[in-house]
Amino acid sequence: MVKTMLDLQPLIYELPVDESILLTGILPCTNLPPNTLIFREGELGDRFHIVLEGLVEIVKSIGTEDERSLNVIGPGYYIGEITLLTQSGIRRTATSRTRTEVQLLEMTSEDVEVMLARQPAISIKMIRELNSHQIDSEQTILEELRVLTKKNRELSITNQKLKSAQIELIEKEKLERELELARNIQNSILPHTMPRWDGFDFGAKMVSSHAVGGDLFDFIQLGSGKLGILIGDASGKGVPAAIFMALTRSLIRALASPNKPPSSVLRRVNQLLLEMNTENAFITLLYGILDQNTHEFHYGRAGHEVPLLFTKDSVANKLPLGQGQLIGVFKHPDIDVQSVTLSPMSTLLMYTDGALDAEDSEGTFFGFERLQATVQTNLQCSAQDICDHLLGTLRSFQGTTTLSDDVTLVVIKTQ
Repeated sequence: MVKTMLDLQPLIYELPVDESILLTGILPCTNLPPNTLIFREGELGDRFHIVLEGLVEIVKSIGTEDERSLNVIGPGYYIGEITLLTQSGIRRTATSRTRTEVQLLEMTSEDVEVMLARQPAISIKMIRELNSHQIDSEQTILEELRVLTKKNRELSITNQKLKSAQIELIEKEKLERELELARNIQNSILPHTMPRWDGFDFGAKMVSSHAVGGDLFDFIQLGSGKLGILIGDASGKGVPAAIFMALTRSLIRALASPNKPPSSVLRRVNQLLLEMNTENAFITLLYGILDQNTHEFHYGRAGHEVPLLFTKDSVANKLPLGQGQLIGVFKHPDIDVQSVTLSPMSTLLMYTDGALDAEDSEGTFFGFERLQATVQTNLQCSAQDICDHLLGTLRSFQGTTTLSDDVTLVVIKTQ
C-alpha cells in the first residue's frame, strides 16, 4: 500500500526502486480520526505529510469569524511542503484538519536532505515540482484575494447604501416629528369647544387626508349677540396648504367685526393674500355672521360649496347660488352675498368638497345625494352627532380606500 502511494507522489515518483523501498521502511505512518488538527496556522514547521487515505482540509484563520476553507486534498497529495523549500523554523501559513479518518506518511526536512544526498539527480525535478505547486498555491491565493476584493467592494457599496438608508431614515423621522408638530399647531388653532348659545346647537369636524390639511373652520365671538362662522378649503395638500389656511384664518379673525359685512372681510382678505401670495395658491371660503336674536345668517361665499338647509320636516333645500369666485386669484373677485333665517328645528350644513369627492374601492364618489340622505336620517341627533355620523358613513363607504382630500363639516341647529 505504502509503496503504491509513494509511486504516485510527484515529488519522488522517479526514485529508484531501492530508494522507494528504503523510504517505505523509514517514514513513519500515522492514522488520525476525523476533525483532528495535523498542524495549526502560525506553528513552527519542520516536516510535511503525504496523504495515503482519507480527506484533509486546509483552513485559514481557524476558530475566528474570518475562518475559511482553502482546499480539500485526498490520497496521493501532500501538505506542509513549504518546509522543504526553506530552513526549519518557518511558521505554517494555514491549518490542516482531517475531515475523515486519515492515514499519513510523515517526512522531515532532514529526511529530504538525506534522500537528496543519496539521489542528487532528482533535486531539479523536485524543485520544479515544488515550484509548480507553489505557483498553483499562489494562483489560489490570488483568486481568493480577487474574490475578497470583490466582496469588500460589494460590502463597501452595501455599507454606503446602509449609511444612505440611515440618513434617509433620520431625515424621515425628523420630517415625521416636524409634521407631528405641525399637526399639533394646526389642531391648537382650531376651536376646541363649540359655542354655547341659547336656542342653538353647534357641531364641527375636520379630517385631513395628510398629516396636516388645508381645510379650516372657525367660530369667532363678535359680541353683541353675533357669531362669526367660517369654513374654507385651501388649494393643494399637506404643509403648504396648512400654512395658507392658517394665514387666511388669521386675517379673517383680525378683520372680523359685528358691523363689517362678510363680503367686505372676504374682499380685504383677498387683497392681502394677493400681496403675499407668490405660489399662486388660492382658497374657497364661506364666512358669515349669525345673529342670535333674529336667527339670521348673513354670509359671503367665495367659490365654496353652497350650504344645505334642512327644515323641521326633514326637507332639504340648497340655498340660493350666486356668483362667487376664489380668494387669492382675482384682483376684484365676485362674492356671493346671501342671507337666510333659520327657523325653529332647522339644520344648516356647511361642508368642503372632500365630503363629496370621497371614493370607494370602485372609484364611485360619495356624492351629494348620499351626503343629503345621511344628514336627513340623523336630524334628530345633536349637531356634533350629525357630524360624527356623517363622517362615519363616509368612512364605511370608502372601505379600505384612503381619503384623497380633507373633509370638514360644520352644523348649526336651532331649537
